Amino acid sequence: MPSLKEIPSSSAVLRSSDARGRLLDLQRHYALVSDESLIAVALEEVPALYALLKDAAEPLRLAFGEGNLLQLEALESDEGIILRVMVILPSRTENGADLMRGFQRSWWLKNCSRAEASLVFDYEIGDGV
Repeated sequence: MPSLKEIPSSSAVLRSSDARGRLLDLQRHYALVSDESLIAVALEEVPALYALLKDAAEPLRLAFGEGNLLQLEALESDEGIILRVMVILPSRTENGADLMRGFQRSWWLKNCSRAEASLVFDYEIGDGV
């Protein structure tokens, strides 16, 4: 049975001006759609995630097009916290899977080892967008 990691107090992590600054910087690229303290904890646990998320913003825009909403959320599991980037595509999009494969081939496969299995990318076709 995998051991559970002790997660630092989320309020302590958010009090760190460094953590607050990283979150504010990421909000330039992503809409944070979950508890910001969980996102901050994930960034503390895997320091490479911050740079990886910043680096991913432009390749995501190139792969999926400008103007699509990029959401960032933290998901809790027995293994710890996983960050998920969700690209919200317009309802008229028919090739979301192809766009994701293009992003994976052009950027994510070259960079995924930096994430330490703590980051996933996904897409969703929006309703009425």
